[in-house]
Amino acid sequence: MASLLNGKICTVIRECAVDDFEAEILKSRKDSDVMEFRLDYLDSIEVTLGLMRRWISMAGVPVIATLRRKPYGGLFIGSKVEQLEILSNIQGAGFAFLDIEIETLEVLLRTELKKIKRGTWRLIASYHNFKKTPSNLRPIFHRILAVEPDVVKIATLANSFSDNFRLIQMIDQAKDRGVDIIPVAMGELGAYSRLVSSSCGALLTYAASRTGQEAAPGQLTAQAMHYVYRLNAINPNTVFYGVVGYPIGHSLSPHIHNYAFEQAGLDCRYLPLPTSNLEDFAPHLERFAGLSVTLPHKVAILKYVHFKHESVKQSGATNTLVKDDRGFFAYNTDLEGVRYALRDCLGGQLSKVVLIGAGGAARSAALVLKEVGCQVTVLA
Repeated sequence: MASLLNGKICTVIRECAVDDFEAEILKSRKDSDVMEFRLDYLDSIEVTLGLMRRWISMAGVPVIATLRRKPYGGLFIGSKVEQLEILSNIQGAGFAFLDIEIETLEVLLRTELKKIKRGTWRLIASYHNFKKTPSNLRPIFHRILAVEPDVVKIATLANSFSDNFRLIQMIDQAKDRGVDIIPVAMGELGAYSRLVSSSCGALLTYAASRTGQEAAPGQLTAQAMHYVYRLNAINPNTVFYGVVGYPIGHSLSPHIHNYAFEQAGLDCRYLPLPTSNLEDFAPHLERFAGLSVTLPHKVAILKYVHFKHESVKQSGATNTLVKDDRGFFAYNTDLEGVRYALRDCLGGQLSKVVLIGAGGAARSAALVLKEVGCQVTVLA
């Protein structure tokens, strides 16, 4: 079935009203390669064979059916028996995949398991951990394999940047076992895995239909994945850049740089890399060809670079790292930015300046102001 997917972006539809659900399907078609219908958001009486057939036809892409029980992150409050009865009733609707949590699957009798697997859909057995990414994911992987699914899904909360790579490494485990896998690092720190895992062999990556409709923490919108990051064109040869700092949700850098890469015809992507723990991120620096650096790392990241431009030596901070065969070079373009921004008032008009802030950018501003003889008072 994986070969039938034309791309990797799976838009999650999770509206609570039938009319809204249908409208969201129609709006999401152009940016979706797959859709997931979160049926647990609907009233159970509305999940009928006829309606599901209609919605699948409207979607025009392969669709995952999910009726997640409340103890495992969903909204369905019925029993396991009721869950399986509803799913059995829509088995002939034409769903490409069925996602059931491992906690339900592993208590089914063998006959029940065979019954739910019967049909055209492929079974996704999913594990969710909304608190952490366990240090050892192999026992979870083998636990899921025990129910013999078609697809393994492991979704865990990323509490560190390294958690992304523990999940991505599971792709090789799945390849060795000949099974498809969907690894998901949830939360803001998991953005890297959501954008990169599909190019490493993950079956798909989940996206929200729109801002505010995220089915799990850290989900990007399908529109952003499609147009900003061009996710389906990312491949093993793609060169990665990014902005490292915390928080960075407000940053427009990915929009600006990815548009520039696309216009220049470069197979490069610029990713958001939120991390508050620089020591956790530092071992992965080599994965990137260059980085923008923002708060709070403009000074601390200097201990990981190999060469410092004069702008860095003067200011004691960096906002740009560039890598070549010799290692990382640190630059500070804030100096030129401040000079340009103040170009009309640095010709002698200024004598006394109050500078609010004492971070990396403030250091650059103070240096530029001192160059033209200003008396600088810093408030921080």
